[in-house]
Amino acid sequence: MTKKPLNIFILARGYPTEAYPMNGIFEFDQAKALADLGHRVTYGALDLRSLRKKRSWGFEQKQHRGVTVIALNLPVGNIGKNLTQKVRITALEKLYKKMVTERGKPDVVHAQFINVGHAATKVLKNRDFPLVYTEHYSGLNQEVLDPRLQKLGEETYREVDQFLAVSQYLAENLNRHFGIRPRVIPNIVDTGRFQYDPHKKKTPPSEFHFISVGSLQKHKEHHLLIEAFFEAFSREKGGEEHPLAPKGVKLYIYGGGPEREALQTLITEKNLETQVFLMGQQPRETIAEKMQQSQAFVLASKLETFGVAFIEAMAAGLPVISLAKGGPQGFITEKNGILVPGGDREDLKQAMIRMVQRIDQYDPSTLSQEMKEIFSPKKIAEALVDVYNEGIKN
Repeated sequence: MTKKPLNIFILARGYPTEAYPMNGIFEFDQAKALADLGHRVTYGALDLRSLRKKRSWGFEQKQHRGVTVIALNLPVGNIGKNLTQKVRITALEKLYKKMVTERGKPDVVHAQFINVGHAATKVLKNRDFPLVYTEHYSGLNQEVLDPRLQKLGEETYREVDQFLAVSQYLAENLNRHFGIRPRVIPNIVDTGRFQYDPHKKKTPPSEFHFISVGSLQKHKEHHLLIEAFFEAFSREKGGEEHPLAPKGVKLYIYGGGPEREALQTLITEKNLETQVFLMGQQPRETIAEKMQQSQAFVLASKLETFGVAFIEAMAAGLPVISLAKGGPQGFITEKNGILVPGGDREDLKQAMIRMVQRIDQYDPSTLSQEMKEIFSPKKIAEALVDVYNEGIKN
């Protein structure tokens, strides 16, 4: 950390609340970590979600988990992406002026996610401080980009002073699409909450619990996971003679989303009601507690830009299973989990069976310590401050 605390503005999509715990969570984790280092952090949240997402309207200012939040909440309806972006630019200008009035001129502004970043380059065109930008958006990993997204990127990335991405996989795709390679600084993992505690009681010896965490959307491939689980561990499929039946293998899926009904129907059709459980969207504390009670983590998502849930699991001492696609390829090795190369049901089934059979080869304490050394809030915040100071110097 520098001797003089920096006055840092973070520009984000929203901030996490009890009702919407994942709203702006990656940006807010960074803001909190920077504040914990002693910097003066103002978190500017521009929330344009629909009227259905209940919250206060207009400006809102508060202390939230030790961070000063100044939010502008506007219920923007289905007016089209281009018009919404025009509204975002106008609203961000008002939000930024409010932040300066309340907290003084910033030493550095850090915008995150493409829509906010694009708006920031328009609003802060005549700045005399560095504009840092972090890209998270998984849609930029597509083989061919939507023309609107291509245009947004072209108008944003070369207009910022420091360009960051949250994974090597995303950085490579950004370079492929735009001919510019960002520096990689990953998302923060709450290694204080997600940690290995050898004194915490695991499941009974007769059971083996997989945990999975991810929104219930099609690209997360929960249906593939449930079908693979059925083939591998179903009592109906294998009966009492199934070699893993004594283990009482179970799968707990945490997350909410539009696929819940279809997934519950699949669980019922496969007679898996006593083995596979949809737990809904839960607070991180609840998920961290369940990880302490579980043996392994699995997620079959085909589109993970970073994969924070995998790292949270490893920080809790769990080995992980992922498809060999996207961000998780950058940190999953044979020492901490299994990368599934094919991504079909049979490959995933075999990986899960192998995990149950070889669980003793993984050292939970080592897994947890390695994640702490790379992804802890302090480590990431220090890396960001280095970027900020470099931008200020230049």
